[in-house]
Amino acid sequence: MIKKGALIIALFSLFLSAQTFAQGLEGELQKYMTGGEYLIPQAGNVSEAEELFLGLFNSGPAEISINKLAVLGFEYLTATEGGREYYIIGEREEFRQGRGVYVVADSPELPVLIQVPHSFSDFDTDRIGMKLFRSGLFSAAAWNTLPRHAVSESESYDLAHEAVSYFNAFGKAFVKFRPYGYVLQLHGFNSNNRKTGAGRRAGMIVSDGTASPSDKLIRLTRCLQMKMDYPVYIYPYQVQELGATTNEQGKALRALGNEGFVHLEMSREARRGLLDKNKDMEGFSACLMRYLR
Repeated sequence: MIKKGALIIALFSLFLSAQTFAQGLEGELQKYMTGGEYLIPQAGNVSEAEELFLGLFNSGPAEISINKLAVLGFEYLTATEGGREYYIIGEREEFRQGRGVYVVADSPELPVLIQVPHSFSDFDTDRIGMKLFRSGLFSAAAWNTLPRHAVSESESYDLAHEAVSYFNAFGKAFVKFRPYGYVLQLHGFNSNNRKTGAGRRAGMIVSDGTASPSDKLIRLTRCLQMKMDYPVYIYPYQVQELGATTNEQGKALRALGNEGFVHLEMSREARRGLLDKNKDMEGFSACLMRYLR
C-alpha cells in the first residue's frame, strides 16, 4: 500500500522525531482509548487533516506531515506485529479530544478500511475490529476514542453522524487513495430495542445507506447467510430498520463517487460468536475476502 522505498527514506529522516515500538498493535492502540474530553473540531483543521491523511496513504510518513499532525494535536508512531508494520496516528496525551485513532497497514491484501465509531457503547465492536485488522489483510482501521455521550448525558457527539470530524476525514482520504475501495463500518444493536419482527430476529443487518444496495453487497449478504447460524438480512429488502440512511460516512463516500460503504449491524449473539467461535469468524472473514476486493 505504501511504497517501501519511499517509506525507508521517510523513516530514516524521521529517526529522531518519530517513535517506533516493537510491542503489539493492540497495546499501542489502547493507550489512546482513555482520558480526555470532547472538543468539537474546527472545519479548517479537519480539512487539513484530510489532506495529511491522504498524504500518508499516498507516500508514507513524510516529516512535514508529521510536524503538521503535531500542530493539530496528533502524534505518529509505528507498531510491529507478526512481521508486519503498522503506522498509527493518535492524539497526543495532552490533547485528547475524542478525535479518534487511526492505523494504516503496510502491504495489506484487501482495499478495506475498518471503522468502529461506537467502541464504548456497541460492546465488542472494538475487539472485533481489532481481531479483523490484526489478520494483516486490511488496509486501515479507525476507532473512536471517547464515548458518544462524553460531552454530556443529554448531548451526543456520534462520529457516525458528524459530517465534520477527523473520523470522516480519514474515510474520505482513504477512498480518494482507493477510489474503488471499501469502508466496513461495524455496529452493534440490542434485539429487544428493535421496532420490527425482522429486526428482532436478525443476527446481522447489512446495508450501504441507500434504498438500492449494490449487487456486490447483495452477494456479500448471501455469503453471510450461508456461513452464519442466525438470520442475516439486507436493508431494505429483508428488514426496514438500521439501514444507515443518515450515516455521514456513507453520504461522504457516495459524494466522492465511491460505492463501497458497508454498514454492518450485529446483535449481541453475533458479536459474541465472532469473538468466541472460530467457525463464525472464519466464515465471516471468508465472505469479506471474497467480495470486498
